Amino acid sequence: MDNLLEENQNCWICVFYHRVWRLWRIDNERIGYEVCHNFDEEMRDSKDLLEEYFQLDVDLEQLYKVWASKCSYFRKLMEEKGEVFKGIRILKQEPLEALFAFIFSANNNISRISKMVEQFCVLYGTKIDLNNGTFYNFPTFLQLTNNLSSMEETLRKCGFGYRAKNVSKTVEKLLNEESIKNAGGAECWLKSLGELKYVEASKELQKLPGVGPKVSDCFCLMALGMHNVVPVDRHILKLTKEIYKPTFLNLNKTKTTTNLTENVSKQIGQFYIELFGDYAGWIQSILFSTRLGRFKIK
Repeated sequence: MDNLLEENQNCWICVFYHRVWRLWRIDNERIGYEVCHNFDEEMRDSKDLLEEYFQLDVDLEQLYKVWASKCSYFRKLMEEKGEVFKGIRILKQEPLEALFAFIFSANNNISRISKMVEQFCVLYGTKIDLNNGTFYNFPTFLQLTNNLSSMEETLRKCGFGYRAKNVSKTVEKLLNEESIKNAGGAECWLKSLGELKYVEASKELQKLPGVGPKVSDCFCLMALGMHNVVPVDRHILKLTKEIYKPTFLNLNKTKTTTNLTENVSKQIGQFYIELFGDYAGWIQSILFSTRLGRFKIK
């Protein structure tokens, strides 16, 4: 990585880890970066934070080789469209942000989820005006609790629907639960779940309003670094049935693709773990990307 900005370079400007970042590609091997603003007093090294966020310690190229040796579909995908899907990574998100973003994701699409996260930041986060735009930090837990009394009503007015109640009730539970207080508060408790085994962490998460198996799995994969957790929704069910039949016969007994039960989700997750190993959650995201409009393959 390099933090020298070349003139007239296309950049990606965004907020994560409580900083406003400007990122760009120097060449095929290097990423350039600049921190435009730091919302937080924490002075962790920016390069370390960026490497953590993109999880650059994971050798993705080597994983691709391993996966291609185990799966003919993936091998063909890389041979024909490898450049399109090269570099798709699981981001290491901050637990508090990940939790609410995935609560927003229930019965939702990517575009609308993104808008909800942005609106949430505008409503409760810290604002900064810079030369290259106006940016909002994801709210701290203190900022959320300070607005708890009016939160559900405010979010409903902003189009969050039934999720408004789940969000406000989750903030309330994180604030008042004795075991969470004893762990050092909401943010410390969420991070501490990474020290538990997957089943135990998932069980704790699902005690929160609006957190079911899918949201819990997304959190474990993208906030706790549990790389072999495979979040399953109807898209992954359909994709799995299409790609791996007749290999995965127990999921191909019906013609429909909407009968997704918790048991079926567990079967799919275990199937990917047995086929792809410790980073099964990562390849799931790549396969999912093949069905997105931007990358969709026929």
